[in-house]
Order: sequence, then structure tokens, then C-alpha cells
Amino acid sequence: MSLHTGPAVNLFLAWFAIILIKIGLAEAAFNDQLLTAFIRVNLVLAAFNLLPILPLDGGRMLMGLLPEKLADVYAQTERYGMLFVMGLIMFPLLLAPFGVHVNLLAYALYPIYDTLAFLVMMLAGG
Repeated sequence: MSLHTGPAVNLFLAWFAIILIKIGLAEAAFNDQLLTAFIRVNLVLAAFNLLPILPLDGGRMLMGLLPEKLADVYAQTERYGMLFVMGLIMFPLLLAPFGVHVNLLAYALYPIYDTLAFLVMMLAGG
């Protein structure tokens, strides 16, 4: 079993940047807007990586929670996982010329992002 630390590192970096802003060190070294963007990017990366799609870390976590037989079936979807992820990314671009503006990836990421942002803020005191 391998350790998947991608989302944890992103969450730590977001938390650390919040701490820098809170204790006032951000103003000396960075612009608050730069750190805010840094926080958002790390939260989006963590949320994206937690999607339950193989080969992303969220898919690996889900596979570890499933019963063995179901995990074996789920593992077979890995070969199509990146195609699915690329489809989620490209889908809005393909529909936009027809006046259809639907971003399924954003809809999937919002609840995860909001939850992670809440947790990181709570861990940072607030």
C-alpha cells in the first residue's frame, strides 16, 4: 500500500499561507492577494485530487474502502480514468460554441473545495 500525500501537502500549504496572513508575515514578504491565490490554487488541487476517479488519490482512497471484489472491479476502470478526467475538463469547451455553458468538473469540485476550505480555516484558528 502506498502513501498518497498530494492532497495533504496542498492542504498544509494552504493552511501555512493562512497562518502567514493571520500573524502578519504576509505583508512583509508577499502581497495578501498573492497568498490568497496561492491558498485557492492549493485547495482546488487538493479537491481535484480527491475526486473518486482512478488514478487520482481520491480513487485510490475509495478503492481501499471498497470490499475486495468491488475494489477489483473498480480497479479495472483505471485505464479509462484519465480519459474521463480529460472529458470533464474538455466538455465545457466543446459545448461553449453552441451556447451551452455547463461545467461538470466545477459542480463536482465545489462541495469538496468548500469543505476543505472550511477545515483549513478551522485548523488555522478561524
